[in-house]
Amino acid sequence: MCNLFKKYNENIKFVIFNLFRILFEFIFSILLIRKNNLIVMGLRTPVTKTNRISTDYFMHNTKYLFLYLNQFNKYNFNIVYLCDDKKMVNKFKEKNLKNIFYRKSFKGLITCLLAKYWIHDDHKYCIGNSALSGGAISINLFHGTGGLKSVGNVYKRFRSNFVTKIYLFLSQKDNFYNIDSEHEIPFRKYAFGVNDKNITILGSPRLDVLFHDIPNSDLFMEEDFDKIKQFKKQGKKLFFYTPTFRDTGKNIANWLKSSTLHQFLKNNNAVLVCKLHFADKNSLDFELPEEIYKMDSMSDIYPVLKYADCLISDYSSIYFDFLLLDKPIIYHVPDLEEYQEQCRGFYEPYENLTAGVKTRTEDEIIAAMQDVVNGIDNYKEDRKRLRDQTFKYQDGKNCERVVEWIKSLG
Repeated sequence: MCNLFKKYNENIKFVIFNLFRILFEFIFSILLIRKNNLIVMGLRTPVTKTNRISTDYFMHNTKYLFLYLNQFNKYNFNIVYLCDDKKMVNKFKEKNLKNIFYRKSFKGLITCLLAKYWIHDDHKYCIGNSALSGGAISINLFHGTGGLKSVGNVYKRFRSNFVTKIYLFLSQKDNFYNIDSEHEIPFRKYAFGVNDKNITILGSPRLDVLFHDIPNSDLFMEEDFDKIKQFKKQGKKLFFYTPTFRDTGKNIANWLKSSTLHQFLKNNNAVLVCKLHFADKNSLDFELPEEIYKMDSMSDIYPVLKYADCLISDYSSIYFDFLLLDKPIIYHVPDLEEYQEQCRGFYEPYENLTAGVKTRTEDEIIAAMQDVVNGIDNYKEDRKRLRDQTFKYQDGKNCERVVEWIKSLG
């Protein structure tokens, strides 16, 4: 009874908030004259599994577009980045990165009201109160690649047609959604209720760091960055383990306790780098051997992803991005049927959207890792097929394309 009341209470709050938001967006769209060269972007720091708001959260597509515009800004855009922590603002300034404001400051408020372009990775609230966006052009770069699992309006709690229609009517609207390929179009249209005219295919800015070094991409993750580069200099074989979170809270990382795994890593001069999703309710809180390195869950893995010799993942969209490096991928999916039925579910059969060996047991995954060490790679053609399907552009120039396109909007 208590849970039912809580659910209805949340729905009522959702309806009331968004009715007021729509009203204010309409008023601001009439009254405000926005500055044509002013871009505001940001990424709201999430509440972690400990229900504590974390700091030092700097990642996803807005990060790389911001860094690009700080380095190359031939159109003289005025770029403002909003963040949730005043200490972060100071660290940005130390790196000579300008126009970084605290989200709840007066400058942050005024920027939201005057910026013609709102650029974010998920929802407009990542920048500020979305009611302030009336009259601005909202560009959603999103934070994941491909059309694997359910997101947006088709996520489990919105699967009722009636509820989905109400949600679509009240939800925050974006002018444009940027994606990576034509193949992704039907999934994003279904997930976010957008039309073809709202979709741009320019490539995800974060993927540029897989092709070339980007200054300050290691900001707020210096310790992890230095440690992994050190492993590489030592000649270590690097396996990156990046499981996605489970809505059920199930822990699927117990195989890391395996003494057989530890001995395999030691025998092969290898390190297993583990990066859990920040929303994962579990943590690697048991003692780890020196052959297993745990990254901070709030670190951005993309600046170091190219140092991996192999990616071990499951249903995380990061494995699509890893295809651009053309290195082996191991899909460790001991709970495949359970995830599909009780968590997000898939748009297409999982087998059609993968390009590597599938493992379910400890023995199977260690055997697959041994093949990588031995140079056995039977999936190069599969990776190319999936890579070409997933990415229209594979040249490391996504930031440049996005900026040129923004300029074309006038």
